[in-house]
Formats: sequence, C-alpha cells, structure tokens
Amino acid sequence: MNSYTPIGNAVEKLVYGIDWHHSFIRECYFVSGHCVYREMDSSGKLHLGDISGPLNARLFVAFPSDPAVSGIEFLCKNLNGFNINNLEENFVFAYEYDRHSGDRLSLVDPDMNQGCTIHAESILVRFLGDEYNGMNQFAGFELPTEDAVEATTFEGCWRRCEGCKNIWEESPKLTFSRCPDCGSVTKLKR
Repeated sequence: MNSYTPIGNAVEKLVYGIDWHHSFIRECYFVSGHCVYREMDSSGKLHLGDISGPLNARLFVAFPSDPAVSGIEFLCKNLNGFNINNLEENFVFAYEYDRHSGDRLSLVDPDMNQGCTIHAESILVRFLGDEYNGMNQFAGFELPTEDAVEATTFEGCWRRCEGCKNIWEESPKLTFSRCPDCGSVTKLKR
C-alpha cells in the first residue's frame, strides 16, 4: 500500500510528467458495499434487509507510448459520480479538489467534450513501470486494503488464506484476492 499516494500530491507529475498521448482505459472495476442480510427474531420469524455501503472503483490507464510509465492505477474511495462518454485514446488529464465533496478526476479528449469523469471522496494514485506490461497489468477485482488477511502460495496457482486455512486456485499474478470460504480479502505474501 505504500506505493499509493493521494492524487493531490501527484498532480504535478500527472500534468507535466506524463505523456497522455495514446493513453486508454485498460481496466475498470467497481466494488459495492451493498449487501443483503437475513436475521431471525426471537419468535423464529425471518427478516430480510439490505445495507448500502460505499461504492469504490479501481481504474487502470495504460500508456503504450510513454517509456517511463506503462500505466497508472487510480483507487477511488466513496464514489459520488462516475461517467464514461467515450473510450477513445488521447486523453487530457484534469483534476479539481473541493474540501466539501472531495476529488474530481477527468480524462477527456482534446476537444473537452467526451471522456471519463470520476468524483470521489478521495482518489489514490500508483504509477506502474515495465513490470506491469502485458498480462501482468491485470489488476484483479479486489481493492488493495491495509487490513487484508495474509495468504501464501504454493505449487504454482494454489493459495491459502491464513485466516481460515482454506485453499483455492488463483493466479499468482494477483496480489489481492477474496477467500471463497471466509470472504476475507487476502494479500499474497511475496
């Protein structure tokens, strides 16, 4: 997690240090905090309900023409808005911060009329080098978290959750994965 930085701290590099020419959105994941629960009262009657939690997103932008940066990962916490009008190449980066509503990131075409806009409570950034080219750039569905349960790998594609000791098959390229037995987000010990 220490390779992520708040977007406000990376604006200068994002504006002046990145060649946005031919950049494109490679992957986008949404993680919803919405869940349905069942509860039985003292009389044995079953009650159903739902809890709406935060909606988070993970966005990878690829840079095939930039020799210094192969991609950028954006982690968006508590989305207030997300809009994609166009998935064409050639973005222009724009950023705004409002102390009441959070970060606003825009990746738009040079004519400023189409693209992707994200409005979230906070956005973290991670710059990706050559080690993330090709299939290694695949992000996985789980958002990185500091309180992930440790997982170990053995015999290639098998992973064990150290919380419940469940073993399942998973790509060793994915650092974060959800344990299918206990539901915890796990972080692969490297």
